[in-house]
Amino acid sequence: LEDVLTRRTKEFNISTRERPEDVTNWLEFVALQNEFLQIQSRRSVTAITEKKVAILIRALNCNPSSEQLLVAYLETIEDQVEPDKLQHLWEAVVSKHSSKGAIWRAYLLHKKSHFKSFQVGTMRGAYVTAIKSLRSWRDRAGGAREALELEEAILALVEDLSEFERQTGYQEKSFALLQALVEFNCFCPSALAQDEDAA
Repeated sequence: LEDVLTRRTKEFNISTRERPEDVTNWLEFVALQNEFLQIQSRRSVTAITEKKVAILIRALNCNPSSEQLLVAYLETIEDQVEPDKLQHLWEAVVSKHSSKGAIWRAYLLHKKSHFKSFQVGTMRGAYVTAIKSLRSWRDRAGGAREALELEEAILALVEDLSEFERQTGYQEKSFALLQALVEFNCFCPSALAQDEDAA
């Protein structure tokens, strides 16, 4: 097994040099490192994590705007960095890439998974911030395709928020959120339909 992993590592080293823009290839190279855990002791978990981080840094240098690589990097360093510093890193990434729905979803998932600082009200506020940010980008979208992608990201966040409300015991809020969304979009009063900012 070790020989196979070593050979695959060499192949990835070559392929990432030849095709540095191939994000999937970089992510597969990072995933390969998990297979090394099967043949090495638990002591080497730190070394393997450091190897993953090094690969992701190289990948991000070649693909600085890749959402997948940014999220993978932040998730990989999670256990190596102090929680406050990690939170600041996430906030910096969200601020810089505030038009990316995948970044917002990963950030919100990160916030939900940290029980020490978790509060339902804070999470609601984070969802509202994310939705408002994506809506602002949607309003400034350069084309129909970009606007549609942002709309889909907004809907995904609303669905996540509804599920979050249900999971935290607020079933009525969850249902009311979806009901209001349907009613507003299907049966919107004409006065509100003319003034989208009032929405």
